Amino acid sequence: KIGNKESIVHVIDQCLKIKNFHNILLATSYLKSDKLLVKLLKKKYKNKIQYILGHPQDIVQRILKGSKKYSIDTAVRVTGDCPVISPEIINFLIKKHNKTNSDFTYAKNFAVGTSAEIYSVGSLQHIKNKTKKASYSEYLPFYYLNNFSHFKINKCDLPEKYIAKFRLTLDYSKDLIFFNKLFEKLKLEKKPPTIINILKILRKNQHIAKINKHIKLNYTK
Repeated sequence: KIGNKESIVHVIDQCLKIKNFHNILLATSYLKSDKLLVKLLKKKYKNKIQYILGHPQDIVQRILKGSKKYSIDTAVRVTGDCPVISPEIINFLIKKHNKTNSDFTYAKNFAVGTSAEIYSVGSLQHIKNKTKKASYSEYLPFYYLNNFSHFKINKCDLPEKYIAKFRLTLDYSKDLIFFNKLFEKLKLEKKPPTIINILKILRKNQHIAKINKHIKLNYTK
């Protein structure tokens, strides 16, 4: 928990603030351990969100399964380790994606854990057709960034007010300590967890930002 709420609840609460969304899908795996997420969120949100259970490693398969079921042609991917994912940044990226009719839209500079990825479902189906089993799709952007000739890629510069170098992703115990301190401060100042409020607090309270500043991103080879 972060404060009095499970971290995944923070993620969903942020997603519910995105403008003009049609469906929020928890696209998790069919493993018994992950079904705990479904049980928790059904109790919390009832019919506000939907659920897709799919392959543990093949995230493309999960997204395509949900897209087919709910007639979705554009998917916004938010990972479950980002409790302060920014609806402001996502709204910005969706506009850019729709305007350029891209296959893949992503932000150039952002605080880790605040941005999302936008995909055309057609491009995801192309990946599935070519790979059959997209076992490395936890790092889904790599399929696009290593195949420029196959996809229309839209790399976006975010507005300056959304850009920072803070670590806002939940992977380690230090990250959990960091988020609890951050949310304590937000509560004390009676401010919602918007990207602007979070960045202001971290800039004014460097002792909080330093808790997990030393942690580097690690990618499985």
